[in-house]
Amino acid sequence: MMKIKSVFGAVLAASLTFPAHAEFPKNWYVEGVRDFLNGALVSTAIQSDGSLTLSSAFEERNQLTANNIMDAVPLNANEMLVATAKPGSAMIVRLGESGSEKTILDLPQGFVSAVAKGKDGSLYAASAPDGRLYKGDKSGLKPIFQAKEQYIWNILPAKDGQVYFTTGNRGALYRLQGDSAELLYQSKENNLRALYEDPHWGMVFGGGSRGIVYQYERKDKARALLDADFDEVTAITGNGKGDLFVALNRSAADKSRAKSAVFRIDRQGHSELLFPLDNETANTLALNKAGDLFVGTGNAGRIYKIYQPENPEVRELSLATRSASDQVSLLIAAAANDGFLSFGSSPARIDRYEGGFLRTGIYESDVMSAGISASWGLLRLQAVVPSGTQIRVATRTGNTATPDNTWSDWSAFKTGTEVPITSPAGRFLQAKFELQSNSAQRTPQLKSFEVNYVRDNLAPIVHEVYFLDRGIFFKPHTYGKPEAPRVVQLEPRVLQSLRQPQSTESVYAQMLEEKSSSEIRMLQDFKQGMLTVAWDSEDANEDRLTFDVYYQAYGQTEWVPLAKDLTQPIYSFDSSTLSDGNYRFRVYASDALSNPGESYRVYRDSELMTIDNTVPTVSGLQATVKQDHVEVRFEAKDQLSALAYVETILDGQQSDFVQSVDKIIDGREESFLLKMKRPAKGQHMLVVKATDRMGNTSTHRVSFNVR
Repeated sequence: MMKIKSVFGAVLAASLTFPAHAEFPKNWYVEGVRDFLNGALVSTAIQSDGSLTLSSAFEERNQLTANNIMDAVPLNANEMLVATAKPGSAMIVRLGESGSEKTILDLPQGFVSAVAKGKDGSLYAASAPDGRLYKGDKSGLKPIFQAKEQYIWNILPAKDGQVYFTTGNRGALYRLQGDSAELLYQSKENNLRALYEDPHWGMVFGGGSRGIVYQYERKDKARALLDADFDEVTAITGNGKGDLFVALNRSAADKSRAKSAVFRIDRQGHSELLFPLDNETANTLALNKAGDLFVGTGNAGRIYKIYQPENPEVRELSLATRSASDQVSLLIAAAANDGFLSFGSSPARIDRYEGGFLRTGIYESDVMSAGISASWGLLRLQAVVPSGTQIRVATRTGNTATPDNTWSDWSAFKTGTEVPITSPAGRFLQAKFELQSNSAQRTPQLKSFEVNYVRDNLAPIVHEVYFLDRGIFFKPHTYGKPEAPRVVQLEPRVLQSLRQPQSTESVYAQMLEEKSSSEIRMLQDFKQGMLTVAWDSEDANEDRLTFDVYYQAYGQTEWVPLAKDLTQPIYSFDSSTLSDGNYRFRVYASDALSNPGESYRVYRDSELMTIDNTVPTVSGLQATVKQDHVEVRFEAKDQLSALAYVETILDGQQSDFVQSVDKIIDGREESFLLKMKRPAKGQHMLVVKATDRMGNTSTHRVSFNVR
C-alpha cells in the first residue's frame, strides 16, 4: 500500500465523539538477551537461553576509600595488592576485613597504574603520569626506575624470572634490569595497554591506539596476531592450550558499529569474534577453573559469561551478574573454585562471586512508547517458576519519555501469568519485575513478557486535495499477494523480512489485507481529458484508511459521489463525463477498517476546479491579398476558459504564434488582425489553431489566391 504523507488539519464529521477508544489491540513483546538488556538489571541476570533469572550470588568483601581501582594482584589467599586512583595509592587489602587497608605507596598527585608480585615475592607498582616504577615489600615501596614515557600500564613478572612492562604515551615493551630497563620492542602505537604470557604464544601484548595484538618474537621484532577494527586492546588472557581471548574497545562513538568486542585467537592463529558489545566497554577478562570466560564491562557494570568459549559447538553467552560499581575494572579467577573476585570503580569495591543465586532480584524494563495515549490490558508472562520461587510484577505510566515526578506511582506487585495492568492511561509504560527464591540453588526464569494495550483512536487528517497535470492518470498494475509464487534468493536479509512477528499486529494486518484492496504498484499514463485528483493524509494510529471522493458543481448545494472505498490517495477519471463548468471536489477519509468500535470520517475540500472539454471557436476568418501583404482577420472565443495562444500555419510549413489586437491574449474572446508577408503567386492554405488554457484546441482553415 502506498505510504501516506504526514499532514495536519481536517474537518471532523459532526456525528462522532472525541476521543474514540476503538483501535485494534497492540502489544509490546520482550524476549531474549538483546531485548532484556535494554532494561535495567538490578541483581538479575540473563541466561544463555535468553531467560531472565536471579543474579549470581556475590558477597561484598571490601569497600575502599578510593574512587577507582586500576589494578590488583593476589599476594596470598586473603590479601591483595591494589592500585587506585583518586587518591593514587598502592595498598594491601585483607579480603573481608573492612578498614584493613595498608597503604605502602601514597602519591601526592597522579595515580598508580599497575601493580605486580615478582617470583621472588618482591612487590612492584607504577605511577602515572610520571612513568616511575617502584619496588619493595609489604612495608613500603621505593622508586627504582624512571621511564622516558609518562605511563607504565602493565607489569609482568615472567616465568623466566624477569620483569617486563609496557608503556605509553610511546607504546613500548621493556625488560627491567636492576635499576634500568632494556627496550625490547618499539611499536607504532601511542600505548601498549595489555601484557600477557602464554605457554604457546609466549609474550603477547596489545596496542592502545591501533588495536593490534602482538606476539613478541625477539628484540625489535614482533608479529601481529590480530588487527581488528578497534582502537584499544584492554585485556588478554588464555586457557593454556593455545587459545587467546582478547577484549577490544573503540574510542570514538559510532552507532553503526559495536563499542567493544571479545575475540578468540586459536593456536593456529585464526581469529573469530565471540561477542560484540554495542554500548558497553569491555575492561577485563578472566577464565575460571571450569574454563568459562567472564567479561567485565563499564558504564553498566555488567559481568558476562561465555561458556566454553573455545568450542563453537557448545559455546553459550549469558549475563551472569551486575556489579554494584559502574565500572568492572578487573576480574581475578579464584584458584580453588569456579568463582572470581570483581574489582569495581565508582565506587571502588571488591566483591566475591562463588555461584548460587541471590534470594531477590529486580528488573526494570525499558520504557515502552505507545506513541499516543493508550489504555492498558493484560501483562502476560511466559515463565518457569519452580517451587519456592515467584515472579511479581508492577507497572507505572506517564506522558514523558523519561520517568519523572509526573508519572504515576508504581502499582502494587501482583503475581500470575496474566496480570491486569491497573496503571492509568498514558503514552509510556514501564514494568518492574521482582524475582524471589527461598533457596540459593533455585531461581525463577522469565522467558518473555508482553504488554497489551489499545490506543486512543485519533481522527485521520486530510491536509490538501489537489489535481495533477491534465491528461495524466493512473491505473492498477499489480496486486500484492505475499503468498504468490516468486523466485527469491535465500539470504538472511530476505528471511528476516519474512520472520513471524511476535505481536498481534500481523493478525489484524492480514485481516485488513483481505478486506481492502492492496495495489502496490500503479501505471502512469496520459490521455486527453483524463483528470486525477490527489490528496495528502495522515493517521496518528497508522490506521488503514479508505477514501470517498465527491464533487459539487459551483453554485449547487448537492455533493455527488464520484468514487468510494478507495485505498490509494489518488483517483483518475474521464473529465468529459462531467459537464463543462467549475467544481469543488471533496475527499472523505475513514479509519473504520482499523477501528471495530467508534471510528472517524473526516473530509477536506479542494480549491475550485474548472472542467472544460469544449474547444474554442474561430469566426469571421478571412484573408485579403493586398499590394505587399496579406491581411488576415478573425475572432476567437471560448465558452468557459480564457484563451491561451493562437498560431497560424501557412501551406503546412511555416508556423507562427500571433498576438491579439489588444496585444495580450487573456480573455475568453479576442480579436485578431494580422499582416502576413505576401507569398508567391498561386493558391495558398492558411490554418488557424486556437487553444484555451485547459488545453482544448480547434483548427480552422481559409484559402486565398495570389495573382
